[in-house]
Amino acid sequence: MDGDENSREDRIRERAYEIWEREGRKHGDHERHWEEAEAELRKEESGIESSRRSSDPSDGQETAERMSETVSPSGDGKQKSRGKNVA
Repeated sequence: MDGDENSREDRIRERAYEIWEREGRKHGDHERHWEEAEAELRKEESGIESSRRSSDPSDGQETAERMSETVSPSGDGKQKSRGKNVA
């Protein structure tokens, strides 16, 4: 096992422990906790990878446009989402 595999296994172990604690420290579900931890980390890692790949300037522009749409310029406290007011 190389360093990356050890590091990944450590992260899975820590996440499985967090899941175990979150679920009230019940014994007997360690395999499910491990599998859930693996799935959560895999999902997080795939999100990180896709965000790293999106260095296209148009992606940044789209994000800026979305951010500007979420706040009402009138200051009425209502948020806007994709051009529609949200109460």
